[in-house]
Amino acid sequence: MIRFALLGDPVAHSLSPQMQNAALNQMGVIGEYTAIQVDAKSFERVVEELREQKFVGANVTIPHKELAFNIASARDEASTELHVANTLKFGDEVECINTDVPGFLAALGACDPGTALVLGAGGAAKAAVWALANEGWSVRVWTRTPEMAHSICIWDNVVAVETPDVGDCDLVVNATPVGLKPGEVPPANWAQLKEGAVVFDLAYRDEPTDLLKLAANAGAKVIDGREMLVEQGALSLEWWLNKTVPRDAMRRAVGLS
Repeated sequence: MIRFALLGDPVAHSLSPQMQNAALNQMGVIGEYTAIQVDAKSFERVVEELREQKFVGANVTIPHKELAFNIASARDEASTELHVANTLKFGDEVECINTDVPGFLAALGACDPGTALVLGAGGAAKAAVWALANEGWSVRVWTRTPEMAHSICIWDNVVAVETPDVGDCDLVVNATPVGLKPGEVPPANWAQLKEGAVVFDLAYRDEPTDLLKLAANAGAKVIDGREMLVEQGALSLEWWLNKTVPRDAMRRAVGLS
């Protein structure tokens, strides 16, 4: 049996195990993908234990993506640029890649560059900002901690803003955890959302978040965070297994189809 893990804190809410196990089953691969809650102090030790137990690799989620980058000795371009990684491969050395960037762009789909507002400054926010900046978007970053927003404004077309104004934005990306629980909506004057705007909520549940429901009612195009979850997860499995994986099975497993 080949084994994979998800490392994060928290991980109980994650749909990744059922999604990745659905893909493995569909492919006829005898394997198992499990979620492991681990704190920052234990992260490096747990990674070493997984290597000793012959795990093939691990996905990494909040708040350990920088730690994942730091322990790797081989890295792809996106993780090197961002100093965050969400996927590890174990062998003679620890390799890392960032599948959040291509996963985000695949979920976003065809969308002419314009003005984007990214809420948050963690690993997922960095991936979204880097992806959008490289696609020619004018990107604004807002977070409750201004210095964190400034820390990822390292491209000419990315600026930190003091307030999360959505009124003139073509795209709004929620890359904060606000929205994981029912009744939560990220802070912004959503009544000002312009017609035809796109709202992409990276926070996800097993149904559309309150933000997506609000935005859809306002006439916006909405993108569910589960779309990115599927894409980044599929890319991780393809890197580990060197095989094309069945996205349809993964989408069904998380309630998208």
